[in-house]
Amino acid sequence: MRKNAFLKSLCCFSAAFAMVLSSAQYAFADEKYEINVTVDTNLDRKAISKYIYGINDTASLSGLKTTALNQAGNDFMTYNWENNFSNAGESYLASNRDYISDRYSRLSFDPAVAADGLMTRAKQNGIEFTIAALPMIGYVSADSNGPLLNSEVAPSDRWIKTYNHKGSEYSLVPDKTDDAVYIDEYLNYIINYYGKAAFGGVSAYSMGGDAFVWAKEYPLAAGNFTVDEYISKNISLAETIKKSDSNALVIGGGFGSLESCVSFPENSGWNKYKNEYSWFIDFYLDRICQESGTKGSRLIDVLDVKYFPDEKTSYGMSIISENSNEANKLRIQSVRALWDGSYTNDGEYKEFYPLLPTLQASINEYYPGTKLSLTEYNFGGGGNISGGIAQVEALGCFAEEGVFLACLSPEKNSDSVYQYSAINLFTNFDGRGGNFGNVSVRADNSNNELCSSFAAIDNEGTLNIILANKSDSLTETINVEISSEYKYTSAKTFGFSDGRPEIAEGESFSVFGDEITVELEPYSVMLVSLSPMLPFSENTGDTTTVTSIATEKPLPTTTVSEIFVTDGSISTTSDNNGEGDRKPLTALSLLKAGAIFFAALTAAGMIYLFVNELKSEKKE
Repeated sequence: MRKNAFLKSLCCFSAAFAMVLSSAQYAFADEKYEINVTVDTNLDRKAISKYIYGINDTASLSGLKTTALNQAGNDFMTYNWENNFSNAGESYLASNRDYISDRYSRLSFDPAVAADGLMTRAKQNGIEFTIAALPMIGYVSADSNGPLLNSEVAPSDRWIKTYNHKGSEYSLVPDKTDDAVYIDEYLNYIINYYGKAAFGGVSAYSMGGDAFVWAKEYPLAAGNFTVDEYISKNISLAETIKKSDSNALVIGGGFGSLESCVSFPENSGWNKYKNEYSWFIDFYLDRICQESGTKGSRLIDVLDVKYFPDEKTSYGMSIISENSNEANKLRIQSVRALWDGSYTNDGEYKEFYPLLPTLQASINEYYPGTKLSLTEYNFGGGGNISGGIAQVEALGCFAEEGVFLACLSPEKNSDSVYQYSAINLFTNFDGRGGNFGNVSVRADNSNNELCSSFAAIDNEGTLNIILANKSDSLTETINVEISSEYKYTSAKTFGFSDGRPEIAEGESFSVFGDEITVELEPYSVMLVSLSPMLPFSENTGDTTTVTSIATEKPLPTTTVSEIFVTDGSISTTSDNNGEGDRKPLTALSLLKAGAIFFAALTAAGMIYLFVNELKSEKKE
């Protein structure tokens, strides 16, 4: 009897434990999610500008492969190239200061240290595309003597008036006593020392032109300007640039917020125009286009919009400077406001989202042929995996939407390691100059909220696919179906993940057919680089076969490969029906084995008890 009692207890324990293991097994299984991605190299083909991987020139360039260097900051709106003084705006007590010389570690009595600092950094770091900023308000700083009083509104001794055209012979030693600063003389100085754009000089000039910044930060210099005066200043400065260097690109607008894209400061005469246009961008492009027609040549080559997300946490903090769990999740999703029509943005101007297609539609209607740039943007979280994922999605959508120029504006004195890895994934993923490609192609996925997918090809037919797992808890199995004129035979993987910001190279593996399957751990990014062999002659109907490079022969059956990041490296394993590498034991497989063992133990015990009971009945 004691033996039977013991067996009954053992059976009960085994059954209970088997149920616990089964429940745990399903709990583990729920942590995986399947994503389907379709890549078609023949659809949505769009040239990728290599200048979308730029950065602002105040940022550290160490360990970064960047393609454009941009002068950014409000000080350039009042920069006096003759003495290098500038004004910081009302946010800095309207101070005249010697900031530009300090910024470039140059002596302030040398003229044009901003141009020298920009070009020197670009040359030292092998950056071919440079953007120099020009003042357009009408006045620049006369001294570096600190804050201005309200009574010192221009014109006064604290300001010097600017003129776009000198009308007399230029000098490389500007006259600092003539109470005038000439923009064309500054351009002549730059060209004399660094050459024209076509010969390695400054590639483009941005015109400091956000009217809302003028009104808010520089009322002492800008005064009560009208919308017509604003357009006139844009046209005049653009003409000056084109006359000095016809091959240099002119970047206009510089709109610093969605509000400045939509409207214009009050009491400026905007009311007589605003009902004719959807937003101010349309009016701006239309007027510049009309004037270009009158002049017989294009005045502005690039429309510039600066972008910083306005999403805030439930406790009112901007996601740009916040790294809480809530802010990280919001940051990753916020990039969709640029390109995804299904993304819900509750901001004041939500009807203009997704922003990039809306801007491009305005360009197509009012000034066709104009390029699009974001010379300043940042989604924050540079030292956090969420910032790396957001940066990857931003660059991917810039490529897909045909953006010409984009320059990251990292937070000052903050860690940007993940943002830099995201840029390098597009420009130097293998440490040997491997880049994303020059033609963007279609890469759709089944869940934009949980996954990002982008694809590009190069002139040799190499296909690079970038995938990002935007979930902080789900391991994603991503099935990629590829349609291409090329047959891909081998692949390599590169990526970074939470806690491992440096790009790690994974194992090579062979590809058979037109499908691959990869596995991404939570909060991770992977680039899969596929090398072609021969164009497809017909659809062979091959099944998915992605395998480790250790496999020496093609596999006759479908193989699903796992590619995952561990200990700072990416590795590949595959289950090849006994051939090639075997899958390592995982927590899920151990739970399954445990549940089966205890269920079998329970069944054996119950059978023994049942037989024993029958024997007892016969004896009785």
